Amino acid sequence: MNADEFHSWCQKLHLPVSTCKVISTIRTATPSRRVQGRAKNVSGVYPSQKMGLTIQFESHTVELWAIYCVEHDAQVLEFYDQPNPFKIQYQSRAYSIYDQGEHEALGTTPREAYVQGMSQAGEREHRHIPYSEEFLMATRPSTPRGEATVQPGKGIKVNYLYYWSDAFRNPEVERTKVPVRYDPFDIGVAYAYVQGRWVKCISQYYSIFEGRSEKELLLASQEIRQQGKLTRTSPSVSAKRLAEFIAKVQEHETLLLQRLRDIEGKQVQSALMNAEIETVTEPMPRSREETELVAASQANLSRAMEKELEIPPVDLSRLPVFGEYR
Repeated sequence: MNADEFHSWCQKLHLPVSTCKVISTIRTATPSRRVQGRAKNVSGVYPSQKMGLTIQFESHTVELWAIYCVEHDAQVLEFYDQPNPFKIQYQSRAYSIYDQGEHEALGTTPREAYVQGMSQAGEREHRHIPYSEEFLMATRPSTPRGEATVQPGKGIKVNYLYYWSDAFRNPEVERTKVPVRYDPFDIGVAYAYVQGRWVKCISQYYSIFEGRSEKELLLASQEIRQQGKLTRTSPSVSAKRLAEFIAKVQEHETLLLQRLRDIEGKQVQSALMNAEIETVTEPMPRSREETELVAASQANLSRAMEKELEIPPVDLSRLPVFGEYR
């Protein structure tokens, strides 16, 4: 699509201006990185007739077949490889677009149906479940066994990590099994039910694992095992290896993408805890890593938009059929 066709396509789908800017950035930017081959994996480039250039693939069994599908799918207008990371506003979709758009089954918008139901049946305050710490504790996940043994001097072990609390110093608690819970959005802390109450436990290498999610821990453990396969070794996934790996997270694109998804998930969770239905207008406090990611994305977006405004539409018929990215 040229610039005019792209603009018409955005208007037809009623896309927000911010979404159009993100898509425009992807269309004008070069791939963010070069693909690399690994053990039992073949990377390369595919000459796309639809795009008029070559598309990188990092797996000949997964990504290459996906390219075949989108290349011959008439509903796919364009596709690009290795775009720069971008943020997805889940709240805008849930509370601004879906909530205010007419629903075919309801015959009205979900928000209007909710207001109408409240006016007819009442709020039923006696049925409300407060989004409190008690509710969060009851709904937090646990280990497959649901319990962990309190080991003297170490504490409880949950998902590769040891967690400690001063309540474990009691001789009556040592070497006993206690129910455990953990926060999937913060693996730096866990909870143990000791002597009739829930106590907060701190993990090993707390400064590194603080604020990290369970999915990040899972991805990090998978990457460590994958590195062991490449070197034909069997490395054990320990807290020390995970901390060293996550400390170098800037080098791993997979964990960075998961980090951005978790940031959006935390915003939704914060909105629920504050009982806010509307879109959050004030951004949550960001860490230094998150601030750098957002600043880099905004800088790339601004440069791409300036280029698109200055450069006239390109005639695709004059371009080489299989021009490779440089």
